[in-house]
Amino acid sequence: MAPNPNDHAVVVGVSRYKDAGLNKLTGPPNDADRFADWLRHPDRGGLEPDHVRLVPNPDGQAPRAVDIADAITSILSTADLDKEKVGRRFYLFLAGHGAGDENEPDDVGLLPATYSRSDMYYIVGRRWVNALARLGAFDEFVLFMDCCRVEEPVTPLSYLPMQAGADGGAAVMKNVKLCTGYATWHGSKAREKSFDGKVAGVFTQALMEALEDGALVGGKLTADHLANYVSFRVRDLRDTGSNQDAKFPNRDEGILLRNIPGGPTAKTLVRVRLPDPQHTLAVHRHDDPDTPLQVPQQPVAPGQVELKLPSGRLYRFVRHDAAGAPVGEGTVWPIVGKEVVLDL
Repeated sequence: MAPNPNDHAVVVGVSRYKDAGLNKLTGPPNDADRFADWLRHPDRGGLEPDHVRLVPNPDGQAPRAVDIADAITSILSTADLDKEKVGRRFYLFLAGHGAGDENEPDDVGLLPATYSRSDMYYIVGRRWVNALARLGAFDEFVLFMDCCRVEEPVTPLSYLPMQAGADGGAAVMKNVKLCTGYATWHGSKAREKSFDGKVAGVFTQALMEALEDGALVGGKLTADHLANYVSFRVRDLRDTGSNQDAKFPNRDEGILLRNIPGGPTAKTLVRVRLPDPQHTLAVHRHDDPDTPLQVPQQPVAPGQVELKLPSGRLYRFVRHDAAGAPVGEGTVWPIVGKEVVLDL
């Protein structure tokens, strides 16, 4: 049996569109496959394979908004909601062209393959999560959307063909745990690029690094820690000139995305290059800038030192001149399995 047999997921990556005005994307199917693989992995997401619904995008005719909706609502048929919940946690991952709403700046919608001026329905992830939460279907919800959030000339219509218990819903919402991550802020574009020869969304690349061990601390990965890692890493991965910044409006500390009991915190080799061999280096945790860490520094060449730092945290490096005055600084988030070089 899978470690998390009561979790469910719907994963969508749309790259091909019916409307010629929507250019073909390369990253979304890669992103969807990678996230689905993580969900099924017994040491990561730990879901039953048949609990991961990967919605196909064979051409510009599918998926329609109704196809994505059907994939989500089909989960509800697995339980009698008057007597029991469907499960513990629901994941919703949506990648592709997206749009924002000037009247609802917290909303972002995925454009289905058939989106056009004559078929303007889109899938607003937040509204689907709220609907399922109000129905009492799950205790926890994890929503990731790698989509642009620019406004369309005409605001699309949210496709949500279900009633969601508005009367008792507000009380229910207070008791659910949420982790919500968007690729960028309202009015901005999400980007894709090549990483090691394979195109991925910048947001998804950062997200998967975190989920695949890059942000583990003591074998654990909380929603808050994930949000901090992805927000920092998107800025690091984005192209020069891009203003893409990840947004996490919900990051409930109660959501544990990875938990390896007794798991160690891996260490990453960091090499720092100083412009003057007489300069010295101080290392701080980013959340404690006043207290230098006692970390052994190994000189490897004039003006170069190496040190090993626990991965999964943000660190601040401060360079001091021969008189002890601070003259430069930088930040590093060590990633498991990757040597980091910092020029100060």
